[in-house]
Amino acid sequence: SMELGEVSIDSSWFSRGAIETEIGFTLRESMTHSPKVEDLSRLIAECFLMVELIDTHFESAPTAADLVMNNSAAKHYLKGPQIPLSAVKAASLHFLKDDESLLSAPEEDWLSPHMETLSWMIDQALSLGFSLTADHVWMTGAMGPIHPLKPGRYQYTLGGESSLTFSVT
Repeated sequence: SMELGEVSIDSSWFSRGAIETEIGFTLRESMTHSPKVEDLSRLIAECFLMVELIDTHFESAPTAADLVMNNSAAKHYLKGPQIPLSAVKAASLHFLKDDESLLSAPEEDWLSPHMETLSWMIDQALSLGFSLTADHVWMTGAMGPIHPLKPGRYQYTLGGESSLTFSVT
C-alpha cells in the first residue's frame, strides 16, 4: 500500500523512461550576481531529495552526450523531504526497487561537485538574462547511475535521512 502523500507514476506516459536520483536546492534570496563556490552553502535555503523522471526517446542505449543534450526534455520531477547540507557532505546513498538494492554507494562527499555545478548553473542563467528568485528549484545532476523506469515501488535515501518513496505502475 502507498504511504500518505506517496506519488504514483504511470509508466505509459513515457516511451523510454528512466529515473535519476538527484538533490535539489532553493536559495535564500534572489540572485543578481554569480556567487563564489565557497559562498554557496550559506546562500542555500533548502536542500532536498529529488528524483528526475526522464524520457529519452532514443532507439538504442544513449551515450553520455545524448543524455546531456536531452536533459532539457525531463518529463517530471519529484521533490522529496528536506535534508541538511551536512547529510549530503558525508552520506551513503541507497536506491531500492521493491526492497531490492539498485544502488548502494558508500559514504562520500556528494555535495562538493554539486556546489560547483550549482555555481555554474547560476552563472549561466544570469549571463542569459534570467531573473533568479528564491523560489527556483535547482537540480544539479544525477547522483549515481540512471535506472530504467519500470513498474515497482522505489525508495531513495541519502545519508540515512528521510526517504523519497514513489511507485511506478
